[in-house]
Amino acid sequence: MDKVSIEQLESLVFAPQKLRDARLKRFPAPEWSLRRVAKELLNIKPQTLSQYETGKAIPGAILLMRMSFLYDVDARELTQIDLEV
Repeated sequence: MDKVSIEQLESLVFAPQKLRDARLKRFPAPEWSLRRVAKELLNIKPQTLSQYETGKAIPGAILLMRMSFLYDVDARELTQIDLEV
């Protein structure tokens, strides 16, 4: 893996839509609802996952890593680069 500079790390911004897209790709509806993924796989409230996916809340680093593992994506895929940094 390439080394990441402090400047690059500081420019990473959580991307709610990418989180939702990753969930739907790995766990497609209707078999896997947001409610089912939240309760059965993440052990969080469905409202909490919904808030993450709509950008009303930001998951902590540990939960973000769990979701990236569960959704089978690199954690960097759940972020966007803030070009104004």
